[in-house]
Amino acid sequence: MEFRVLGPLEVVNGDEIVALGGSRERALLALLLLSPNQVVSSDRVVDEIWGGRTSEGAIHTLRVTMSRLRKALGAAGGDGGPRHPAPATSLVSAQASSTPPGSRLW
Repeated sequence: MEFRVLGPLEVVNGDEIVALGGSRERALLALLLLSPNQVVSSDRVVDEIWGGRTSEGAIHTLRVTMSRLRKALGAAGGDGGPRHPAPATSLVSAQASSTPPGSRLW
């Protein structure tokens, strides 16, 4: 799976472009790709994507957005990321590889 961040954000699996969903899913993925090997807190994501309007509604929306992003990536051949028995308070971005940061997640 290849992540393209120059120009419009795209995820490519083989020869196919992965449907990421809406702007929130794209913004979340972009934020994670720009923070390789770092824990990205829920508070930071809410601040960056929703302008700091931290509320129970924003946290719920983040969880739904993360779930949709995992499903999109999982359906495209990724493993969908780690599963947590309880809602996560932090999100972990991709591990680095021999390719430039943000260009590959799996």
